[in-house]
Amino acid sequence: MRILSTLAILFLLGLILIFLVKSKRYFRIWQKFIMGGILTFLIFFELEGLGKVPGLFGDEAFNFYNSWSLAHFGVDSNLLHNPIYSISAGGQSIFYEWLAVPFMKLFGMNLAAYRFPMAFLTVLSVIFLVFVLYKSKVSPKIITGITVSFSTAEWLLIYGHWAMDCNIIVPMFIFMIGFALLSFTKNKIYGYVTIILIDLMSYCYVGIWISLPFLFVGILWFFCKYGMFNKKDIYYSVFISVLLLIPVFCYILVQFMGVKPFKFLWFTVVSLSQTRNGSLISFNGNIINSVISNLASGIGQLITGDDSWIYTSIPGYALIYFLMFLLAVYGAGRVIREKKNAIVKFLYIVSISLLPLVLFVQANFTHWSVVLITLYVWAGIGLGKVFEATGKKMLKSIILIMIFLVSVNFAHYFFESYTDAEINANQIPSYIIDFNSSKNFVRELDNLHVKTYYGFPLYNSDRPSNNIEFLECIKHQSPYKINELEKRYQSSIPSQIMSGSAAYIIPENQVNNYGYLKSLSKKTLKVNNQVYIVFYKN
Repeated sequence: MRILSTLAILFLLGLILIFLVKSKRYFRIWQKFIMGGILTFLIFFELEGLGKVPGLFGDEAFNFYNSWSLAHFGVDSNLLHNPIYSISAGGQSIFYEWLAVPFMKLFGMNLAAYRFPMAFLTVLSVIFLVFVLYKSKVSPKIITGITVSFSTAEWLLIYGHWAMDCNIIVPMFIFMIGFALLSFTKNKIYGYVTIILIDLMSYCYVGIWISLPFLFVGILWFFCKYGMFNKKDIYYSVFISVLLLIPVFCYILVQFMGVKPFKFLWFTVVSLSQTRNGSLISFNGNIINSVISNLASGIGQLITGDDSWIYTSIPGYALIYFLMFLLAVYGAGRVIREKKNAIVKFLYIVSISLLPLVLFVQANFTHWSVVLITLYVWAGIGLGKVFEATGKKMLKSIILIMIFLVSVNFAHYFFESYTDAEINANQIPSYIIDFNSSKNFVRELDNLHVKTYYGFPLYNSDRPSNNIEFLECIKHQSPYKINELEKRYQSSIPSQIMSGSAAYIIPENQVNNYGYLKSLSKKTLKVNNQVYIVFYKN
């Protein structure tokens, strides 16, 4: 896996070098220096330490195991062949599960391998967007500003470094923007790729469904208005979209129309135990108040950089988020009068298409990920407009130095302290683990050679059943034998010593509550910043 990461880094660095050499007459030296340096920072941030930082999140573990299971057994943890929507963890999109399958085949149950496609595609999408802006003859200073805004965005750096099922929407959305801009060259193939990417996003994250129809219609209208598409192209686009979305339509029939689960071609269509209505604002009572409250919450999160979930945002960087928010407002305001600028109009169409999501989907960085992408495009434009302003060298230098210093400080914290911090700040006990230390912990337990383990701590205590996602990833158990794990590794501790060989895993600060175990052999182990005394009888 280390070889693959190194090759990926060299490949991406090569792309940057080729781009800067090819465009040497377009950019000034200081612009090339900033762009090359900041993109290199992005590459190393995303592709280093994938298996160590951050900790393995409970919902990520479900997708991790399902991808491995599909690669080696052809079914997921629920024994479904080619599900349209995974029923794990209450419902997860399956696009990333399949994207990671080749890496699970090559490297097995390897966390770095599972996260690699997400990290690689995130970096590649940003480099691609920068290249497209260059091909579209966007101002060099605007391109530099967008490069800086994306490559130093803390939320994007976090998103690209771990692989929750919905995270893949981020590079997909960036690629969609890039291909849409490429279609300005009058090459229709890029327009069709844009439409296909919009369709595929429906398999990436259900939270964006509310805005996808508006995005689809808005972009088709834009393509027609600027002569990229004609009526025949619209018909073809609709036909292609219907074909690609047939599995989604089947899922809707089962989930919302009462149709019984069924097989369609090579897909399995089943309903989820719950819908994603919990992601929406409350429609009970005064809806306008709910919308206003959600908007206020969302704007507050965009300004402070804190959505209260430590696996999507890290508190303490409000200054840089506030700066980027101001730059986004400044950028959108400065270009609003550029009526002949097709790119600006396209960005406004994208922004308007996301209004249903902003108004009706609960604000947090997971739900609003595509909003953040759009906002940081505007922030990059704003930063570029600052660069274009005559004079004000001191202001420009201060902004750049502040962004770079905060980014370096953020990177140091992320790789040195973040995993421990997120584990200690778990909103749900045992819902984020240090994957490597947890594997060592289970290995030490297995070396005791006992039949049953009581008090096993690597469970999500908030989920009474189906909570063995971490064990699935650590033990590589066949999906057909998952139930055996729960029988052998039990979360409860009996009130007496059980017959047969067993181990009892007690937190160090609770040992005095289990005096009846003191006659047994014992061993001290540590995992996830917690010390345990393991009493055992062979």
